[in-house]
Amino acid sequence: MGLFFSVFCIFIFLAIRYDYGNDYFSYLDQFYEIQRYSSFSISNFIIKGNEIGWVYLNYFFGPLGFFAMQIFLAAFSCFVLYRFIKNYVSPKYYWFAIFIYIFQPYHMLVLSSAMRQAVVVSLFLLAIDFLIKKQSIHYIVVVLLGSLFHSTAYFLLPLVFLSYFSIQLKFKYIVIIVVLFIGSFFFIGEIFSQGQQFISLYFEKEYSGHINQSVEKSTIGLGFILNFIIYIILFYCTQHQNYLGKVIFLNIVVISFLIIPLTFSFPLISRLNFYFTPLLMVAYPIAFENIQKRTIRIGFIILISISTLYEFFSFFYSETWINHFFEYKTIFSAPNFL
Repeated sequence: MGLFFSVFCIFIFLAIRYDYGNDYFSYLDQFYEIQRYSSFSISNFIIKGNEIGWVYLNYFFGPLGFFAMQIFLAAFSCFVLYRFIKNYVSPKYYWFAIFIYIFQPYHMLVLSSAMRQAVVVSLFLLAIDFLIKKQSIHYIVVVLLGSLFHSTAYFLLPLVFLSYFSIQLKFKYIVIIVVLFIGSFFFIGEIFSQGQQFISLYFEKEYSGHINQSVEKSTIGLGFILNFIIYIILFYCTQHQNYLGKVIFLNIVVISFLIIPLTFSFPLISRLNFYFTPLLMVAYPIAFENIQKRTIRIGFIILISISTLYEFFSFFYSETWINHFFEYKTIFSAPNFL
C-alpha cells in the first residue's frame, strides 16, 4: 500500500501539471496544430518532425483535449512504474526506488517534459520482461511500437542479444569497464565529429538545433566524481550474479555508465540514458542485498542519496532548466481547461 500511495501521488503530480518543463508548450501547441488536419493528411506526414504514433495519439485525443491525453499518459507511466518496482525490487527497498525516481531529475522531472520519449521509456520498462524470459520477438515488437513515438527507440533493439549473451560482472571485467570509461575521454574530438554526422544524417529533423552543441558545455565536477565512485562500488558489490534477470539489469547499467563520457563530447547522447538509468532503481537494491555489513550498506545508501540530492538541487538552479521547472503550476490555472 505504501508503494501504491507513493505512485498515486506521483500520478497526481504528473496528471495536473501545467506549463511545466521546457517542451510543455511545444507539445500543447502541436496538439492543436494536429487537430487541424484530417487523419488522411496526418498519415501522409503533414505534421513534420514527429513520429506517426505520437501524431495519431494526439489526433485521437482531439475531442477530449490535451489535458485528457496528459492524464492518460501520466496514468500509463505510473502503472508501468508501479509494476516495474513491484516485480523487480525487494519490498524493503521500495522506498529507495521511489526516492531515485523522484529525486534523480532526469527520471520524473525531465521526462514530464520529454513526453514522447517518456512513452518509450515506459514501453522499454515493460519490454524488460521479454528480455529476461528470452522472448526476443515480443521484445522487438514492443521496441518497434516505441519507435512510432520516438525514433531513439531503435537504439534499444541491439539489447535483445542480452537475453543470450549476458556477461556476469567479475573483477577483471570491472577493470576493463573502467579503462574503457577513462579511455573514452581521449577520443572526445573524434566522437563529437562522428556524432554530428550521424545526427545530421538520421535525426536532422528532430535534433538539428542540437548538433552544434559545444564540447565545452560539459564539465567534470563534484556530481561526476560522486557518480563515478558510486558506479564502481555498485559494480564491485554485484559481482558473480547468477540469475539472468539481475545480470541483464547490471549489463544495461554498465552500458549506461559507458555512455557518460560520450555525453561530454556530444551532450545529445545523454538522451539514451533516459532509457537506462531508471534501471538503477533495481541495480542499487541488488548491491544493498550483497553488502553483508550493515554499516557499509548504510554508508553506500547515504552516498547515493547525497549524490542524488546534489544533482536534484543543482538541476533547479541550472540555466537550462530553472525557467521552466522551478515553479510548479496546475491545469486549474490554465486559461482554457481543454
